[in-house]
Amino acid sequence: MQISRAWLDRISAAKKRANDEQLMRQIKRGDRQALGILYERYNQRLYRYLMRMMGGNTEQAADLVQDIFITVLDNAQQFHEDRLFAPWFFRIAHNRCKNEYRFMNYRNHATTNDYHLSLSEETILNHIEESDFRKALESALMHLSLEKRSMFLLRFEEHLTLKDIAKILNLPMGTVKSRLHYTLKQLRKQLQAFNPSNKEVNYDKNM
Repeated sequence: MQISRAWLDRISAAKKRANDEQLMRQIKRGDRQALGILYERYNQRLYRYLMRMMGGNTEQAADLVQDIFITVLDNAQQFHEDRLFAPWFFRIAHNRCKNEYRFMNYRNHATTNDYHLSLSEETILNHIEESDFRKALESALMHLSLEKRSMFLLRFEEHLTLKDIAKILNLPMGTVKSRLHYTLKQLRKQLQAFNPSNKEVNYDKNM
């Protein structure tokens, strides 16, 4: 039987309309094209996350992207179809970062000073694309522990919910909320220069 190009294109288009969980179902059945679509959807997001988790090491981040998608393929049968793909995916990425740091014998010691509130969450998000702020933020993030850095990036870069982050980090949601709140307190002090109004915010309502 001869298969037309138009028919194959329709199949491809239907796959691209599928949600992440449907694509994982197809991957579990051995469909490599479905993995390619997930790669198109997530490779840039994953690369940005990994690059910042690895302190700006672009080569290492690129290698990890490939490794993580191989892990997705190898562990596809462990994915529960009643769950969302993104938390499962970023949990793999987070755990891979932890393993990299163990391998490098890297130890991050975040400061524990009692910082006062000075920089608002709104200011952080408004300045996120500004180069000077970005450089200062990257430097500040590298002084956080691996867990706190991952928590911040998943919340404010990947816009995942606290519930999803709790699943990724295997922590109670209340713990995630309190640690994220304290992480913001640390960052506010270091990035105080970017908040000329010295505005204070009730962060609980934003989380």
